[in-house]
Formats: sequence, C-alpha cells, structure tokens
Amino acid sequence: MKMEVKPLPPVPDKLKIVRPYINAAKELKSEAPVASYYCNIYALERAMKPDVKKDPDAKGFLLNLMDYAEAHKQALLNHPDFAEDIQGGDSSGYEVVYGAAMELFVSADKQDRDSNFNKHLVRTFYTSAILFDVLQTFKEELPDKVVSLRKYARWKATYIHRCLKNNEAPIPGPIGDEEGPLTDESYSKDNQAQPGPSYSAPGPSSSTYADPGPSSYTEQPKPSPRVQPQPEPQPQYEEEASSSGAGLSPDLMQQAEKLCKHAGSALQYEDVPGAINLLEKCLKLLRTGKE
Repeated sequence: MKMEVKPLPPVPDKLKIVRPYINAAKELKSEAPVASYYCNIYALERAMKPDVKKDPDAKGFLLNLMDYAEAHKQALLNHPDFAEDIQGGDSSGYEVVYGAAMELFVSADKQDRDSNFNKHLVRTFYTSAILFDVLQTFKEELPDKVVSLRKYARWKATYIHRCLKNNEAPIPGPIGDEEGPLTDESYSKDNQAQPGPSYSAPGPSSSTYADPGPSSYTEQPKPSPRVQPQPEPQPQYEEEASSSGAGLSPDLMQQAEKLCKHAGSALQYEDVPGAINLLEKCLKLLRTGKE
C-alpha cells in the first residue's frame, strides 16, 4: 500500500529504545500495513517519557512520528482492505498483529528446523519477537504462550546470528541453551542492506502449514451399550441467521478466512484459548454477517 507521507528522519540516540519498532514498521509497511502502523504506535507509547521531551532532537522526532502515524491511520481508513482492522479497535488490532507475528514465527521455525540458516531467517525470528512486543499496545499482561513464543523467537535470532557471525553451524530447533537478547543495533552492524522478512498478507491462498500425518492409534474394545444422555440445548447467538449462514460480502468472506488462518497458527503452538476465541468470532461472522 503506497502512502504519500513524508519519510521519518533517523531515530535519535535518545530514542534508541524504540528504534527496533520503527525499523520493523518500515519493513512491514508494504506487506502488513496494519501491523506496521501499530509498530509506530507502540514506539510512540514507549517513547513518551518526561526526560525525552526535554531533548530537542527526540521531541522533534516524536512530533514527526505523531504526524506520520496519523497520516498512516487515515490512509488505512480510506483503504477497503484495512479500514475494518482499524475501526475494530483493540480487538481487531490484536488479531492482526498476533496473526502477523505468528505467520513470521511459523515461517522462521520451519526454515530453522529445515536447517536453512541465513541472515534473513535471523531477521524473521527477530521481527516476530518485535511484533509480540507490540501486542502490549492492546494488553499489558500478555498470555503465557505469547510470552514463551516471544522469548524463544528472540533467543533463536540471537543464537543463529552468533553462529553465522562465528562461522559455526547452528543446531536446528530448541536446544535449551538460551543467550542474551539480540538488539537492533548489534544486528544492524553485521547485516547492512539486508531485506526484511517475508510476510504473506492474509487472503484466499492456501495454508502454508503441512497437515500432520496420521497418529498411531490402538483400537480399544468397544464398551457395552449405554443410554445416551439427552443433549443440552445449544447457546443461541443474539442475532441468529438462517441455517445456511448469512450472505457475506467478499470483504467479510476474506475476514472469515483470516480468522481461520490465525486460529490455525495459534493451534500450531498450542495456544488453544486463542484459537477458540478466533474461531468463535469466525462462526459469529458466518452466522450473522457481523463481527
């Protein structure tokens, strides 16, 4: 998505704590513009410190960032593919950023387990960890599973980065030896002009995850017949549609597909509550035509 917005100046040293989020926003702007927008919003939230406002360079940068974020928001609101994600508030924002983080994490994890090590993989793990940070824009206390995934992604980026720098062969997958976190500054020193992580925008494409093979199963002896209890009445949605579902516009169909895809990503890493929440929202959308 192209925006006629004046580029941001370099991040001053006084605000180096938010530099990773500004850089991630730049990397994701074309392929994940909503996630990019929230990276800048999170950077603003973290930068609003009393001592920062006393620094002329930092204050000037923050004013530019505010104008930039507002122009970005207006561009998203005027775009039919992204308006609902912004209008939906924190709930929609969390889903979009979480989906982007999980898509990058799953892609990086697969590449890692296939022993396909390179600088791009480091950046993909690192950017997924940054997006997990950005979720704190919507929830101060993140679910334990998100915290665990963020920690693993940041550690993997650090570990693979160090191995490549020292000409060592990384070990794929978890190895239980965590190191200090990789910073944006230390990464940039060794990876000038490297492309950002690939991100597939949600759409009607097929899933990139392979279905698990059939699990081993030993057939158990059939129990003796028993009287089945009467089923409990199912809860009704407030705005029930016909049994065939509501007539959905193409945009709402795409939104339903996106919710299912994000639920699949959550299940890949055993985030069952997150998957249930996303699927319930998808069912409501399919039944009522409303989010």
